[in-house]
Amino acid sequence: MTRRDEMQELIQELSDAHRERGEAVGRLRSNTAQELADLQVARRAMASAQMAQLCENMGELRGKVSVARGEAASFIAKTGAARQEMADAQRQQLAGEYARLATAVAADRQEVADAHRAMAAKQHKNLVEFLDVMRTDVERLRHDAAVYVREVDAAHEAMSAELRQDLAGSYSRLSSDVETFLKGTASAREAMSAELRQDLAGSYSRLSSDVETFLKSTASAHESLAVEQRQWLSAERTGLTQDVRALRAGLQAEFDEVRADQRDARRLWEEWSQLPHQQQAQVPDASPAPIPSLSLEKEEETQLESAPAVMKDELTTIWGIGPAMAERLNEAGIFTLAQLAQANPDDVRQGLGDVVGRLAKVEVWISQAQEMKG
Repeated sequence: MTRRDEMQELIQELSDAHRERGEAVGRLRSNTAQELADLQVARRAMASAQMAQLCENMGELRGKVSVARGEAASFIAKTGAARQEMADAQRQQLAGEYARLATAVAADRQEVADAHRAMAAKQHKNLVEFLDVMRTDVERLRHDAAVYVREVDAAHEAMSAELRQDLAGSYSRLSSDVETFLKGTASAREAMSAELRQDLAGSYSRLSSDVETFLKSTASAHESLAVEQRQWLSAERTGLTQDVRALRAGLQAEFDEVRADQRDARRLWEEWSQLPHQQQAQVPDASPAPIPSLSLEKEEETQLESAPAVMKDELTTIWGIGPAMAERLNEAGIFTLAQLAQANPDDVRQGLGDVVGRLAKVEVWISQAQEMKG
């Protein structure tokens, strides 16, 4: 094998190495594109999971608000005849429900904010790691190219020195061939080096462009997702605030009504407690047709004792008439629903007394008694 064949074989090997290096660069670009696509898919999946978690949290919050509304409605419905006894318990329960609702809303808001911050931090971390990997690959590619060029230069220098030593005796005979060979080798090396530099420059430029495009698309997607989440959270917060305000207004109205009933009942109790002292100071009226009063005379006591227990309990079926009010109606001469249905409202008020008669809902009682008796 001649020196020329050896040089051609060496040039062929260098060409094969250059082709393999190009194929490696192509595989690197393909792997980089695949990793970018995988990263985008993972980011979309993570965003979808976070959005589903946020929707679930808001659903739980709506459920808590619905439960609170149901409990408040049930609580209000039970405050019919027992408002006076349950006023303090109602205030405590309403305060506890409002505190739990405020705590749940604050916890959900904090959970949403933490999830958003965690998602942003994770995405930033993934981007930083990807950029570090890309920088490492680019630096490795630069280093490999520099090593390859140095190896080619060293091989060329060694081959030239060996040729000069072997051809020293036959320089005059082979000078033209050696000169032609050296020129061909030099031109091939220059062309190969120029082509390699162009390929490396193009690969680096395309890689930089791909990385820049990916960063821009990622930043744009993240910004749009953040804007969408802020709009959704703002709408949910507005709706929840309106619901809480409506619930608070309803509870405050019921609370004011309970307090008004409590004040009326307290005033009625104070006035009723003073009736025995006022009745003792009154002089019995000797008119021929006396109006039934609250004084317990011997004849009325006998009439009360002789009334059947069924008749006494019959009046308590009317809404607003309890055992104490039934006793007062008995003292006024009304023992049955039939008597109450046929009674005159003014006569009933006079029989109950000034204070109790003024506050009692006599017309409502008579209307209910008439409906029960058909």
